[in-house]
Amino acid sequence: SRAIAYMGNNLSAHLTLKEVAKQVKTTPRQLHRVFIANTHDSPASYWQKLRLEHAKKLLANTRYYITNIAIECGFSDASHFSYWFKKEYGETPMSFRKRRYQVEKQV
Repeated sequence: SRAIAYMGNNLSAHLTLKEVAKQVKTTPRQLHRVFIANTHDSPASYWQKLRLEHAKKLLANTRYYITNIAIECGFSDASHFSYWFKKEYGETPMSFRKRRYQVEKQV
């Protein structure tokens, strides 16, 4: 739980999992084992999902540029962010935002 909290507080940081493990006073291998046992996901995959969830909230609740959201959520650029967002949610960040806007307009 300390590692998850640390990851959540450092979504935009470009830290390695070795640095996360060091922060929570364990080894990278033990961190991996604990994550698999408790989340059924690797630490890297879990951190990626945290970043994507945060990005999704920003897309839904702000008018920030997609590039700014990508950088704030730890992605190297907008295209890298768009790739992972589409892989996780089945649509691009722009189409997600447009769809949300259309739904809000109808309500």
